[in-house]
Amino acid sequence: MNNVTVISALEDNFIYLCRYAKDKAIVIDPGDVRAVEAEIKKQNIELTHIFLTHHHYDHTGGASELKKKHGCEMISAGKRLSKLGDIDIEVIETPGHTQDSVCYCITSEDGKTVFTGDTLFVGGCGRPMECSRQEMWRSLEKLIALPDETLVYCGHDYTLDNYNFGLSIEPGNLEIKKSIEELKTGKCCVPSSIGREKKTNIFLRAGNDSVKKAMGMQGAEAEEVFAELRKRKDVWG
Repeated sequence: MNNVTVISALEDNFIYLCRYAKDKAIVIDPGDVRAVEAEIKKQNIELTHIFLTHHHYDHTGGASELKKKHGCEMISAGKRLSKLGDIDIEVIETPGHTQDSVCYCITSEDGKTVFTGDTLFVGGCGRPMECSRQEMWRSLEKLIALPDETLVYCGHDYTLDNYNFGLSIEPGNLEIKKSIEELKTGKCCVPSSIGREKKTNIFLRAGNDSVKKAMGMQGAEAEEVFAELRKRKDVWG
């Protein structure tokens, strides 16, 4: 999906305004209403839908006000919307960070794009707060199954910290080192892609033999390795 505007807000949050027709758009996780309103005015577009990936206030803070002002429809866990204009929308249930966490996979003529909220970050994943680490892993497996070329837009920029943690486990990972160098040039971390995350996201690499060996967990299931990775990240740094 080429018509994605990245709005940085609240220090490290990402809000996304996605144009799906000439003058219509959806917003994903509008934590800052003023930032969204400024972009709507700048682009002179009609806001028709609000997509929420989970219930935390830094992702929902502006939703009610936007809904009231623009009369748009709110989409969240438990609600389904399969098509909007010329784009197809798949709501993927991904409990882990919260029980109601969902991701939105949008298919357009440009390909697939997934908005992952606090389930999958660039180089990392969300902290399980309302579910087990095992549930989080099963949700991440749903995202791993998406085509490699699927673009990834996440809810926060914790990228450098995630990469540094990845290198603490897998110091020989050249793809992570390359990605860190790209960040130093000022390149925005989003969009990533599922294929890139498989190479650079230590959590998605929990099933790889090299990561199992580095963790001293040869022969363990990926779910077990992920749980230990997440446990270590929670107290890392």
